[in-house]
Amino acid sequence: MENPFISAQKPLFWTLCYQTSDIRKHAGISAENYWPPVPMAKHGDEESDEDNDEEEAALDRTDAGHQFTSVGYDGRVRLTDTRNPWQPIHVQRYRTILVSCAWTPGTSSILYGDNEYNVRYVMLGGAYSRAMITHSACIWDIATSDRHPYIASVSADGQLLLNNPHRVWQDRPRMTQYAAYKLTYDSERQCVVYTTASSVEEIRAEKASVLLIDYPRPVALHRAVWNHNAGPAAQWLASGGAAGLVHVASMACDDILDSV
Repeated sequence: MENPFISAQKPLFWTLCYQTSDIRKHAGISAENYWPPVPMAKHGDEESDEDNDEEEAALDRTDAGHQFTSVGYDGRVRLTDTRNPWQPIHVQRYRTILVSCAWTPGTSSILYGDNEYNVRYVMLGGAYSRAMITHSACIWDIATSDRHPYIASVSADGQLLLNNPHRVWQDRPRMTQYAAYKLTYDSERQCVVYTTASSVEEIRAEKASVLLIDYPRPVALHRAVWNHNAGPAAQWLASGGAAGLVHVASMACDDILDSV
């Protein structure tokens, strides 16, 4: 019997998210997972009923451990259950290329980024879609946390945006702190150590729904991840890009993050 997760053609890197009662683990699998190619989505394309001809651009697994969502170059948002992988559910399809996806902390909706620079979410109950964040370049990664509702997205122009989907339309000032770090060589101890490159700064945002973390952006940002530990550690966010640098920030965004 053919394995629906292993086919031929092109390689794909994807990330699995597992969750036990108190520990969340991440594992990456590369080089051995393949999906057949499919033509890119174009404006005016007719709908297709074929289920096994989709090249996946990104995948993210639910905390339940049985389902994961995937998005691809044909614009489909697909939900697959590992217990019955031969019958995936096509949640929605768009006339654009989808490049990243994630589950919201409550797993009630799917987040995905497209090549039109939007982060959208779709409600599984009624297949309702809505744009939340707009970048100025392609969105490479969307990060969610189990400890708070904030969503972080990074794009090819080096932007890092924060969003609270529960307060999309509210305007309320808030304070944010972040610190930049760099590696320096300590001649006395003869080792490389982390030092603070700039003092902790206070940034005031006019809107509570979307916040731009504006630090020097020389290169694209490809990955972002929240600290999944409980307590004040949950407000830490790490992001990295093509230059091989990792930016670590403390997002004291609101009482929600301060009290988790």
